[in-house]
Amino acid sequence: MLGLFAGCQGVDEETPDDHAAATTETSTSSLSTVDKSGWELGREPAPVHLGPGAEVSFPLEDGAELQAFAESVRTEPGDIPRLRYELNGAVSELPLKHTHVSVQIHGPVAEVEVQQTYENPLERALETVYVFPLPENSAVDAMRMVIGERVIEAIIQRREEARQTYEDAKAAGHTAALLEQERPNIFTQSVANIAPKSTIQISTHYVQDLTYDAGEYEFVFPMVVGPRFIGGESLGTASGTGLAPDTTTVPDASRITPPILGQGMRSGHDVSIEIRADVGLTPRNIQVPTHEVAVETKALGFELMLAEAESIPNRDFVLRYEVDSKEVTTSMMTYRDPGRSKVGTFNLLIQPPDLDVDALVGDREFIFVVDVSGSMSGRPLAMCKDAMRQVLQSIRPSDTFNILKFSGGTSILFESSRPASQTNIKDASTYIDDMRAGGGTHLGDAVEKALGAEPAGRNRYVFFMTDAQIGEGAQILAKSVTLLERFQESGHKARVFGVGVGSSVNHALIEDMAKVGDGLAVYATQREEPARAVNRIFEKVDHPVMEQLSIDWNGLEVEETYPRVMPDLFVSRPLMLHGQYSEPGEANITIRGRVDGQRVDIPLHVSFPEVDEDAQVVGTLWARAKIDALEIDEAYGMGSKAVEITEIGLAHSLVTPYTSFVAVDRTQVVGDGKPTLVVQPEEAPESEMTGLLGSGMAAQGFDSTTAGNTAGNYGLGMRGAGRGGGGSSAGFGYGGSNSGGFGVGRFGTTGHGGGGSGGGNYGSAAASLGDKSTGRPKLKPSQPEVTGSLDKRIVRKVLNLHAAKLVACAKGAPGKLVVSWVIDGDGGVSTANIKSATLPDSTVQTCVLGVVKSMRFPVPKGGGAVTVNYPFVFDGGVSDDGQSARAATSFGTNSPTATVGTANLLLALFLAQRNDLLGCLAVAPTTSREEVALSWTVDDGGYPSKPTFKADAETTKTLDCVGERMTYWDFSPFAGGTLSVKLVPM
Repeated sequence: MLGLFAGCQGVDEETPDDHAAATTETSTSSLSTVDKSGWELGREPAPVHLGPGAEVSFPLEDGAELQAFAESVRTEPGDIPRLRYELNGAVSELPLKHTHVSVQIHGPVAEVEVQQTYENPLERALETVYVFPLPENSAVDAMRMVIGERVIEAIIQRREEARQTYEDAKAAGHTAALLEQERPNIFTQSVANIAPKSTIQISTHYVQDLTYDAGEYEFVFPMVVGPRFIGGESLGTASGTGLAPDTTTVPDASRITPPILGQGMRSGHDVSIEIRADVGLTPRNIQVPTHEVAVETKALGFELMLAEAESIPNRDFVLRYEVDSKEVTTSMMTYRDPGRSKVGTFNLLIQPPDLDVDALVGDREFIFVVDVSGSMSGRPLAMCKDAMRQVLQSIRPSDTFNILKFSGGTSILFESSRPASQTNIKDASTYIDDMRAGGGTHLGDAVEKALGAEPAGRNRYVFFMTDAQIGEGAQILAKSVTLLERFQESGHKARVFGVGVGSSVNHALIEDMAKVGDGLAVYATQREEPARAVNRIFEKVDHPVMEQLSIDWNGLEVEETYPRVMPDLFVSRPLMLHGQYSEPGEANITIRGRVDGQRVDIPLHVSFPEVDEDAQVVGTLWARAKIDALEIDEAYGMGSKAVEITEIGLAHSLVTPYTSFVAVDRTQVVGDGKPTLVVQPEEAPESEMTGLLGSGMAAQGFDSTTAGNTAGNYGLGMRGAGRGGGGSSAGFGYGGSNSGGFGVGRFGTTGHGGGGSGGGNYGSAAASLGDKSTGRPKLKPSQPEVTGSLDKRIVRKVLNLHAAKLVACAKGAPGKLVVSWVIDGDGGVSTANIKSATLPDSTVQTCVLGVVKSMRFPVPKGGGAVTVNYPFVFDGGVSDDGQSARAATSFGTNSPTATVGTANLLLALFLAQRNDLLGCLAVAPTTSREEVALSWTVDDGGYPSKPTFKADAETTKTLDCVGERMTYWDFSPFAGGTLSVKLVPM
C-alpha cells in the first residue's frame, strides 16, 4: 500500500526536501501515531508511541492553531484513546464530558430531555461550540442552563437577536448559552464564559412522533453528525466553525461540517440513555440492534438503559418494539387550554384497513439508485449490494428495472429499463459485484437520471440507497419535486422510496424525498441485515394502497390540518394527521379513500373537549407539522416562508431555522469577555474510513483574543483545503499549518499563501485580492450595488474567487471598469456589459466580461433576476523602483512561508480526496515497495493535467487510476502552478 507523501513545488519555487509519509501502525496492544505539530519542509516528525488506554495530546499554543490530526487507531476493547489539547503547557480534556438522554414514551409520542455537561479545566474562561444531531422530526421546545444552584431558563428569540444577545453577554463576561438550528436534524450549541475549573449543564427538551410500521414502533436517537459532501465553489469565508468553507451551493457549509476524529478515537465524551415507555399494552419483541442494553419489562410498558459505559458515541441508537395487540385502531389525542389559546389541537392516527387481498398491482418499473461515494465505504456498500441481490429476486418477470450508481459521477446499467429476465438479472448481478466506493456524493445527477427519464407507460418506483450525507438537501428536494410533477403529467405515478444505510444517516433528506415522492423511508443500521428494510418496502409495493384520502368531519370546526394534502396510505403504515379545532364537540366522522379503484370508508367517533390540558405535546407537534409543511412549500417553489416559520417558532417557543434559544446568567462576571474557544469534535461514524491515508480530523481550538480567531485544520472538506492559517480581521484561511496556507485579507478578500497564525492581514505569495507585497497589481475592494434577493456579501465572496483571473485581465494596467450584469434564476450570469471605463484597452474589457459571465452565484432566495453593478478598480501595482508590475498568478515566491503553506494546502487536498485514492487501491491494488514521484501542471482555471511518473507495471495501474480521478479535483488554489508529490510505501 502507498502512503502520502513527500513534497510539492510551485512555479519558480525550489523543490523542498522530501517528507516521509505519516503512518499509523495497527496493533491490538499498542498504537503508534505521528505528531505532525512540528511539520516543516525537509524535516521528518518523530513518531510518538502510546500504550493501551493512552491519551493523545496535541499542542495548542495560546493564540495559535490546534495543529494535528487524530490518527486512525485500533485498540483492545475498553482501551480507547481520548483526545486532549495543550494550552500554554497544560494538557486539558475537551469541554463536553457527558450527555445524558432521558426518554418518556407515551403511546405514539416521545418526550426527550438531552442533558449536556461541560467542564472547563483551564485557569481562564472558556467558550465551546458543539454541532450535534437530533431527530429530523423533533420539536425543540425548551432549554435551560444550570450553573451550580442557579437555573436559567432560556428564552426564544429571532435568530439574529438571539445571536446578538449571546455575543453581548460574552463580551460582558456573562455566562451564556445559545442553541441554533442548522438543518431539521443538525443543531449548534454554543456556551460562552464557562468559569475556570467549573461545570455547566445545558438541558434541551424536544418531542416527536414515533415511527410505526407493521405493528412495530421505532425510536431513534442520533449520536453523530456524519461528514457531508459539500458541492459548489468556495466563497472564501466561513460563517461557522466547521471544516468546509461556505460554498455557492451550500452557503452555510461551515456550520454543518464539524471536526471529525479519527476512527477508534474518542473525545472523552460519554453518553448514557434511559427510556421509560408507557405503551398501554404488554410490550414484546423489544430490540436494540445498535447497542447493548439492559431491559426491564412491565405490565404496560418497559424500562431500558444503555449498558455500554465505554461505548464511543459514533452510531445512532435505534429502539424497536411491538405491543400485544392484533390490531392498532385509528385513534386521536387532543389538547385545549382556554386560558392560553382559543383553539384546541389534535393528532389523529389513521390506520389503514386490513385488506387481505392479492390485488393487481399494474405494470411497474423499478429504478434502484445506489450511493457508491466515499462515505459508503466498507459495510454500508456491502449492505447495499446484499439488498440489491435480494431485490432482484423479489421483482416479477413482467416488471422492468434498471440500476444507477453515483458518487462523483453517475453511471447506469442499461440505457433504458429492461424486463426482469434471468439474463438481465445476471447482468445486473455482475454490475452490482463491480461496485466500488470512492469520491463525492453528487446525488443531484442521480435524481435527474432516475426521475427525469421518459415514462415507459408504467408506474415508476425509485429506490435511493444512501446515507444522504450531503449539504445540498434543499436543492435536491426542489429538483425531485420538479421531476416528479413532470413525470405525473404523463398520466403515470412515480414514487420515491428512501433506504437509509449506515450508522449515521441523514434522516431529514431521506424522509423529505420520500414525502414529496409519495413513498416511504426505511433504514438499515450497520449492525443489521438489509433484508428487513427491503422486505418492508416490497410488502407495501406488492399490496394495494389507499389513495385519494379525505375526511368528512360531519360539522366539526376543524382547520389547519397537516399534511395539507393527505398522502396515500400504505398497508400497515398509518398516517399521523395534526390539526386544530375552534369549537368543542363530538361527531361520527368518516375517513374515505379508494383501494384498487373501489371506495373504502373508515368510520370513527371523535370528541373535541372544552378543556384537555394533559397532553400539551399535541400542540407542540401541531406547530412542528405546520413548519414542516411550510418548508415543503419552499421546496415546491412557493417562495420564502421565513416570516411564517418565525412567527410559529416565537408563538410556540420552538427552535427553527429563524428562531433560537438563548440563556444568560447575569449574576456574575467571568473573565475579561474574551474566552478561549475550543470547538468540540465529533466521533467518526462507525466504519467510515475517516482516518485512512493520513488522518481523521482533530478538534479545532483557538484563542479568541487573537484578531480574526485563527484556526488550524488540515481540512477534510470535499473541495480540497480545510480551514487553517488565516489572517486577522477577516480571520479565516484555508490549508492550515504554522504559517497558513490560504490567508484571508483585511477586506475579506483572498490571498494565497501567507496568513500566519494570528498575524498577516494579507497573503504574502499571491497576486490576487489581499496581496500586500509591493510590485504586484491589486484589485481594490469596492461595494457592489445589488438589486434583487441576493446578499451583496455573497456577491463579493464570489468575486473573490475570481480575483486572480480579473487581475490577470488588466495586464498590470491601472484603471477602473464599471460592469453591470444580470444573475438569472439558476444563479448563472445571463448578460454583462461595461457601463463606464478608464481602461480603454478592449482586450481588457472583453477579458473582464468573460470572467464575469463565467461566474456562478447561489440561486436567489426570492426567485427572479438580480442585477449587480460593480466598479473593478485596478491599481496596476507599483514596484520598489516605481515601475508598474505584471500580475503573478501562482505561488511564485521562494519565501519559506509560501512553501510551507503550499505544502500543507496540497496535503489537505489529498487527504480530502482520500476515498478516491482508496478506491484506486481497491480496484488496482499494488504490493510495490518503491517510492514514486508524481508531477503535474495546473492551468489558470484550476484544472490539473494527468500526472507523469515512473513506476513498475503493477503500480502504474494504480497510479493511472489516481491520475484519472485527479482530473476531477479542484486545484484552483494552485492555478498556473506546477506541483509534485512523492508516494512512499507503508
